[in-house]
Amino acid sequence: MAVRPLIAIIEDDDAVRASFGELLEVCGFDVALFGTAEDFLDAAALADFRCVVTDYRLPGMDGLQASQQLFSMQPDMPVILVTSGVSGKVADKAIASGIKAVLPKPVSSDDLLEHIKEFIGERGGEVG
Repeated sequence: MAVRPLIAIIEDDDAVRASFGELLEVCGFDVALFGTAEDFLDAAALADFRCVVTDYRLPGMDGLQASQQLFSMQPDMPVILVTSGVSGKVADKAIASGIKAVLPKPVSSDDLLEHIKEFIGERGGEVG
């Protein structure tokens, strides 16, 4: 039996978090949901994740700050930053820091899935 890639979703909006989770599960992924960046970073097995989808605006640490901490532990982890109304300057900083993609809200399901599949493929994972 193929192992389903594990995707982390960091989103403080319960409805958006649940929606992303349901979409990814239906599309063949295992999903771990987190309401804050701190909860995600406290997860014991960060290396088990194949990709991280994080909101930019979160209570406490924002998605960009969380990504920087994640990269210090898992430098090749693909991260997708989703946000409403982020400036070009923030998007440029995010990409320069190693974030793979910045997607505007509302996020297109097709765009999100396309990016996740691409990034997992880069890390040698498969959706099965």
